[in-house]
Amino acid sequence: MRRRRLVPVFVVSLLLAAMASCTPAPPKPTLLVYGDSLTVISEQAMDYLYASKYTLVFRAEGGSAMCDFSGEAVADRLIYHPSRVVIAFTGNDHTCVAKDYKESGTAGFLANYSHALTQFHVAFAGLPISVVASPAMHSLWPADWFPENGDPALNDLYKTLCAQDGMTYNSAADDSLSPAHVFAWKRPRFVNGPMVVVRSGDGVHLSPDGELWYAAALGA
Repeated sequence: MRRRRLVPVFVVSLLLAAMASCTPAPPKPTLLVYGDSLTVISEQAMDYLYASKYTLVFRAEGGSAMCDFSGEAVADRLIYHPSRVVIAFTGNDHTCVAKDYKESGTAGFLANYSHALTQFHVAFAGLPISVVASPAMHSLWPADWFPENGDPALNDLYKTLCAQDGMTYNSAADDSLSPAHVFAWKRPRFVNGPMVVVRSGDGVHLSPDGELWYAAALGA
């Protein structure tokens, strides 16, 4: 009778491992994040929290408003092929908002943000879009520097448009940094640690501990 030669188990294991190593890993989905200075300073923390899950693309600049990027959203979709989009603007009223704010105050400011958010919604139709609520601010700078940042009316606008257009209103940053939209210098260390300072000295920006909370909210 002819005897069959048995391949040792460890050889089979090595062959399977070699085959697996030759199979390329599937590409990670791309998370496209738009934002202002709070997003910029939280990018490293977001890399730490989410880089293993997503390819992160940041379209963010300090002092920017939503309308600084909304006109480029169609091109961004073609360039970056995002699987999800996050929009996180806290209410800067300079750059492309300045004229509307100067002429009509808060009403002009809100109308500008409403138009820009609608542009984003149209450009990324069919994709999950998360709009991040602004945490409350307590600006210690001259009043004309950050008059609309953290304005609850801006969050109300975000909430209304999200409900109307099928986007997600993301209150995680506001809830974690300024619960009930009440400014707080200290909050628990991320995630459930002792109380620590989460805001920078200007009452607008974030400490390193605050950046972790904000980054977690961006990816939520």
